[in-house]
Amino acid sequence: MAQVSTQGQRLYVDIQSGGAFALNETAGASDIAGGDAAKFSGFVANNVVPLATSANKTGNREPSLGVTTRRKGGWSFDADFEMSGAAGTAPDLVKLLQSQFGDAALVVPTGTATVTSSGDSGGKVEITTSSAHGYSDGDFVLIAGHSVTEINRLWKISAATGSVFEIDLDYGGTAGSGGTANITGVNIVDDQDDSIVPLELWHFVDPATAEQKVAVGAIPSEVQLSFGEDFLRLSASGESAWVLTSDGFAAASTQERAGLTAFPTEPATPTYNGQAVQGFNGKCFIDGADLGSVKSVEVTFNPGRDYPEDGWNNNLPNRVRADRDLTSISIRASKTDDAVIAAMQAAAKAKTPVTLFVTMGDAAGLSMGLSILNLQLEPGNDEDNDPDVDITWTAQGGYPTTRQVVFA
Repeated sequence: MAQVSTQGQRLYVDIQSGGAFALNETAGASDIAGGDAAKFSGFVANNVVPLATSANKTGNREPSLGVTTRRKGGWSFDADFEMSGAAGTAPDLVKLLQSQFGDAALVVPTGTATVTSSGDSGGKVEITTSSAHGYSDGDFVLIAGHSVTEINRLWKISAATGSVFEIDLDYGGTAGSGGTANITGVNIVDDQDDSIVPLELWHFVDPATAEQKVAVGAIPSEVQLSFGEDFLRLSASGESAWVLTSDGFAAASTQERAGLTAFPTEPATPTYNGQAVQGFNGKCFIDGADLGSVKSVEVTFNPGRDYPEDGWNNNLPNRVRADRDLTSISIRASKTDDAVIAAMQAAAKAKTPVTLFVTMGDAAGLSMGLSILNLQLEPGNDEDNDPDVDITWTAQGGYPTTRQVVFA
């Protein structure tokens, strides 16, 4: 008897192209491949098999034996988020975000411009390029190699025209020069349709003779990005149509086998791309103003999708349901007399919608930008965290909550 090793685990993530109830397969053989591998720090997937007990009286205090009722699967996952390490290449875990937003990841057309100068422009920095850059307001531009190091990171630009554009940095320092401004990247924009993008989550463990699993039709119920820790963190949990296991495959129904004729062996060579990135090497902007004392930002997406337990003639799910799609955030900062904090408190009191922009990283292939529009803040609460006094805001998105993630 060999014990399952906590380190001897691999996860493979793919989008189920045939819908929530059919695994990707060719002639009954799974299409899972080494390139679908993704690093993780924790993963579980199990079937939820409720026991229904009749309320009928038996003549004594003991109930009748129960029966199984409608069932489905559940799963949870967390990881230090790893970037691809190459501009224009999606991270291994991008499919999970695609499932959350219901939209595909698009590679942004390559655009490169040479930076000639930078200078203060009334609370922002104006960037001038050597020729017309062709960029538009709202593009995410990665600046690298500039003489002012604070500028070398990913920005969401504005006032773009001809050979100039602006970035939201209240620098006020000396003018800079040199470097490049590129827009090559992978872009996910939530267009707020009702698309369902189910995943298949394969979990293989050592030894190979132990039980192996796949969560069929996995859909996120909650996805959270956490900024401010040593590493950028991604966690997610949700439901699946069911969890198919290697030990249970022989007894599984045709529906549970999801198109397979045999439970597959693990791909021979899992392939991983990139590296984990620091969770604190970035900036947080509220309505374009730099919240310089920020300590942490947590963004939680609740897409409102589940498998309802209301089908007939089958104890397995037969559809995916979409309910209200919610976005919430928590921002913690050191309390200062910064005008940005005062503006956030005023917006919270008036319930004026604000825009959040978080940028992480400062190198191609290792940078990320997150933009969320129409967030309504709750007034910040003071916390006495001796020796600091912190202030924490929460917020919820309201329609239309435009959400965009870019990896550059």
